Order: sequence, then structure tokens, then C-alpha cells
Amino acid sequence: MPQADPLIACLRGIARETPELAEAAALYEELLPPAVGADLGVVPIDLPIHAVHDRLAQGIPLLRGVDLRLDKQSANALFSRLAAGLADRGVAGASPIREAAGSARIDPARFLRDVLAGDRSPVDAVAGRLALKADLLCLLLSTAFRPAFHAWSLELSAVVPDPVPWERLTCFVCGAAATLGELQGRGQAKHLRCGRCGAGWPVPRIRCVACANDDPATLGCLYPEGRDPSARVDVCDRCHAYVKVVVAFDASPFELLPAADLATFPLDCIARERGYHPAADLRP
Repeated sequence: MPQADPLIACLRGIARETPELAEAAALYEELLPPAVGADLGVVPIDLPIHAVHDRLAQGIPLLRGVDLRLDKQSANALFSRLAAGLADRGVAGASPIREAAGSARIDPARFLRDVLAGDRSPVDAVAGRLALKADLLCLLLSTAFRPAFHAWSLELSAVVPDPVPWERLTCFVCGAAATLGELQGRGQAKHLRCGRCGAGWPVPRIRCVACANDDPATLGCLYPEGRDPSARVDVCDRCHAYVKVVVAFDASPFELLPAADLATFPLDCIARERGYHPAADLRP
């Protein structure tokens, strides 16, 4: 999988540099590379340009309520491959999911819209009925659909205005909460990045992405002691939300976003120890 080589190298670098994350990096290495560049036969979105602009103006993610179609066989095959990889690695709960997919007791493709909407209830119901680990099933489904969401994101990002008129915490394409922020370009403009579909959009540097607080006296940054200063946590003392921010210069490739999230996990620990919570947890 040549396309996955940078991701694998990045994950192995995380394991070397941060031993406490080695186990998680190894799990990511098993789970993420098979999805890099996977072709799920997505059908282009039928969304006229005027509808794109109207949705952005109204704060409606572009994929919400849209007819999403992909090749069911390809999506289910990728899901089965991911489940098999985790089962072979001995991940608890993976073998029953692999067996359920192999015997067609679950149909992964049917959960596409549920994953997009962030509605876990249908997945939880199937997991309960088949005695499967619901959290692991959700992880496998979301990973299996990432190539499809990325393909739709590339399609739609090509027709939106530049810069995107969107300053929300949630992604303008798929509606997921931003994974992290990036300081891009020579001017270090702040952008949020979606780890689910890869979209990025600019936001004001001096403003909380969760509550829109723009009072500098109640906004701040936390830096990791003894670690790379190119990563930090932006915090808000009004709503106690935080978002991780990294210096990227150029937008990070889509496939590397989960690795960037993992590499900055120590920042999550720092923020939580100080009483802050992920901005995604505080979104309405």
C-alpha cells in the first residue's frame, strides 16, 4: 500500500517518540492503512451550486439530508477487511464482528447515514442483538466510511467559495466536530480540520470555537512542557472548552489527520488536568 507509507511511517514515529502511545499507534497501523485510497464507488453528489451556497449561509452541512450512494459490496468488503485485521491482532471483540460480517448477519453499508448523522442507536441495537462490542463496531464503521466521506468532501470543497463562509466548530461538509486546528501559511491563519472527511475551513484566531467568546482576557494557550512547541491547546475560560492546534504551514493530508490527533494526545491530558473539556463535547 504505497499510498499508506507516510501514515505508517508517522505512526511508527509516534511509537518511538512517545512510548506510552505505542500500543495505540500499533492499533492505528492495523486499522487505518487499508482504508487509505480505498475506492468505495461513491456516486457524485447531486447538489446544485445555488444549494451549496444556501446551505452554507444557513449553517447546514452540505451532506446532511443528501442522497448518499456508494458501492455496497466495496464498502462491506473494506469493513470486513478491517475487522479481520483487528481480529488477527487479537483485539478484544473483533472476532465476533468479523464472523457477523462474514455470515451477513450485519450489513455495514446500511449504517452509512447513521454514521453521518452521529446516530449510534441503530448500531447499538444491532450490537446488543448480536452480542457485539458497540464501541468497536462504531469505530470499524466510521473507519470503513472515511474514504467515501473524503471523496464527497473533495467534490464539494471544489465548488464552495474560497475562503469558505463557515466559522463553526462542526464541518461544513459532513457535520462532524473538528478534530484539531492548524496554523497554515506564512501568516499562520487558523483553520479547523475534519478528521472524518478531511475538509478544512478558516476561523478567527482570537475566538473560542465552541462558544464564540472573543474576549482575549478569557482566552489562552497551553503548551506542553519539554515537548515540541509547534503544538498547543487553545482554551476558553468562559465555557472551559479546548481545541488542539498544530503548526502545519500546508494543510495536512487527509490520511495523516488521525495520526496528528494521536500524536497530540498528551495535549488532551494537559487540558483535561486543567479542567478544560474538548470543544466537541460542548457543541449544541
